[in-house]
Amino acid sequence: MNCLLQYDWPGNVRELRNLVEALFVDPPSGAVSLQNLPDSFRRIFSQYMEHTAGERERIIAALHATNWNKLRAAELLQISRMTLYRKMAKFDIDGRGKAA
Repeated sequence: MNCLLQYDWPGNVRELRNLVEALFVDPPSGAVSLQNLPDSFRRIFSQYMEHTAGERERIIAALHATNWNKLRAAELLQISRMTLYRKMAKFDIDGRGKAA
């Protein structure tokens, strides 16, 4: 469930619909897990989770390097300060890099 909630769904409703249809064609016997998803979706989710984990670490590293000065950290990451705030919220980064 966490994987599905954290995924950005760049294909929007169509991508989600394709996943749900694939699960209905060959439903698992119990609760749906990552292993029950079609191979194509497992690969997509796994790549996405690897990318987001790395992005979270880069944000925390930039914040540490700038003594948690968000403007300077955003400049270091070459993103806007508001984008940094959104990403911090997305990755549950509080004022000192811990999960909120």
